[in-house]
Amino acid sequence: MTKLECLFDKETGDIYRHRERGFYLWSDETFGGMIKQRNYHQKHYPDRRLCEAIASKADLLRTYTLSEYIVKNTNRVGRKDSKGFADLAGICELLGISEKKTREYLNRTIGLGIIARITAETKGEKFISYAFNPVYINSCKYVPLELYVVFKKDMDAIIPDWMKSKYAEALDRKNRQGL
Repeated sequence: MTKLECLFDKETGDIYRHRERGFYLWSDETFGGMIKQRNYHQKHYPDRRLCEAIASKADLLRTYTLSEYIVKNTNRVGRKDSKGFADLAGICELLGISEKKTREYLNRTIGLGIIARITAETKGEKFISYAFNPVYINSCKYVPLELYVVFKKDMDAIIPDWMKSKYAEALDRKNRQGL
């Protein structure tokens, strides 16, 4: 991401200073790479529009509704009643539709690469959660390694090469540790 700064003379309109500033940063592997400066709200990128990726207005509305329930700094959909992540039943409750329609919606958006199904195991217990692609909807200032791995193809299109190598190093380090 870069920010274009132009200073110009208001009377003549001549540009006397022009520069591009990048704002990519890297933190340790617990945070990952920073892809936006402020973390006040979900970020929608103008060049990756949801309305162009999702053809159905109903699916677009459902996606926007779920984006309101993103757990901060995880990009995962959370439940209303607890601080945990939403599974299929939780998403049914959030959207207010049947399990069949929710499953169909999730399969369509997973196929489009907007949402991913993430299976994790903690203390011998498996759970499934759903995460948004940070390229389309992002609540993270720093994109965690797990989100980068899940959405690698889309992320590589927007981040610089040095950040790709940092993610590769962090993934290699994690694989060597056997995590």
